[in-house]
Amino acid sequence: LSLGKEVDWVAYRLVQEGIVNALRHGKANKIYVSFNTVRTGIRIQIKDNGTGSVTMKLGYGLAGMKERIERLGGSIEVRNCPGEGFLLSAWMPLGDD
Repeated sequence: LSLGKEVDWVAYRLVQEGIVNALRHGKANKIYVSFNTVRTGIRIQIKDNGTGSVTMKLGYGLAGMKERIERLGGSIEVRNCPGEGFLLSAWMPLGDD
C-alpha cells in the first residue's frame, strides 16, 4: 500500500521521529503506532507511556515534521500528559501517485 510517494516519506519520518522522541526524551517502554483512513487522508498516531513533561517545546525534529505535514495540506498535534507520556497525531491527505 502506498499513500503517495511524498506522503509515504513524510509518514515514515513522522513515525521515526515519534519513536526516537519517546525513547530518548520520554524514557518510554511502550510505544503504540496506529494508522487510520479518515475522510480523504490518513491519520497517524504515536502514543507512548513515557514520563511526559510539565513544559513542552517543539524541537527541530517535530518543528520540521510540522512544516512538512502542513506543506502537504495536513495538520499535526502534540499532546503532553505529564506522567502519562505523549501523543503525536497527524493527518495528511492521500497522495495522487
